[in-house]
Amino acid sequence: MRLIHVRSDDIVGEQWRLLLRFSYDRNVSTAMCELGHAAPAADTLALVTGAVRQAHAYFDAAALAPLDIAPLLLYYGATNLLGAVNVLRSGDASLPIQHHGMRLDPPTPHAEIGDTSFITRDANHGALGALAKLASAPLVARPGVKWTLREVLATIPNIGDHFDWPYKEHPQAVVAVYPARREHETVDRIRVADFGKRDPLTVLAAVPRFREAYLRPYDGHEWIVLFRRRAGIDLCEYSFMGQRYLNLGLPKGRHVLSLPQAVSFFMALYVLGTLSRYHSAVWHPFVRTDKTGERGAVERFVETARRLVPRLALELLYDARWLFDSRPAEDEDSREHLVVEDVERIVRQERRLLDEEYWNE
Repeated sequence: MRLIHVRSDDIVGEQWRLLLRFSYDRNVSTAMCELGHAAPAADTLALVTGAVRQAHAYFDAAALAPLDIAPLLLYYGATNLLGAVNVLRSGDASLPIQHHGMRLDPPTPHAEIGDTSFITRDANHGALGALAKLASAPLVARPGVKWTLREVLATIPNIGDHFDWPYKEHPQAVVAVYPARREHETVDRIRVADFGKRDPLTVLAAVPRFREAYLRPYDGHEWIVLFRRRAGIDLCEYSFMGQRYLNLGLPKGRHVLSLPQAVSFFMALYVLGTLSRYHSAVWHPFVRTDKTGERGAVERFVETARRLVPRLALELLYDARWLFDSRPAEDEDSREHLVVEDVERIVRQERRLLDEEYWNE
């Protein structure tokens, strides 16, 4: 996947300037023709341009709104924005979307917000199914799968310590990946501590499509070292500032499902927006008097969604990685590299540890 690198002092503003190109009929028509679709009809142009403009208005309003209503505004905005992207990519303005693609279970008063659960619905007629298909992950929208808000939040990289404090017994489903340059190649490293009580090699073996990206991992006690395949895929998700994360996936029945970031944000915003809109008896006491620390995680998520969902929309639209950077160009190479002792250990042991034929069995 190609990388588009944009430098700007106003990252969120720059994302919306790029998206607001599609609030004009001519730009929408040009983009759809370049994607191989027929010239759009007037109602299709109105649908896309109106959805983009509304999405921008909702996100702007959410930036100033209190937590009482901010998730609802962001859900409305995300629905409009991702819907517009779907029409642009598919060329079809008549998608048979009849519902959210999810159904919230009745929330329990005084329970943790993270325990709020929902069930996926008919993927062929739900917004979630359309988004999952757009993100090349239709399996995550298959009907009848139960999720909790806590599980979904665990798949979002940017929450970090805000997630760990209230949910210490529920480790995150993403781990930071640190690239390290060597003379002829780049390896990836993950801190062993980030796996918590889980066995790193067992967890990595269950990650969907892991073998398409990496050779057999090496356990260096403090670090797990991942050796990239020469023509391997890039499994990593990227944070707002470009930090790479590996999605470990979550077991659901017979499958381990990895939620694309766009799907994770859509699911979580649906839950929080629905609580805000329809379950005031649960939502507003949480907003006013939470004593568990969950509010900090939710606030962090809401702020992250406001900043990151527009970038994810751009990635789905252009089928490319977008990296927005506010650093001056001369600072680009001031990154940490692999420490000397790690390099020496890898050089000594990697050839006899890497048994690619065994790993492919």
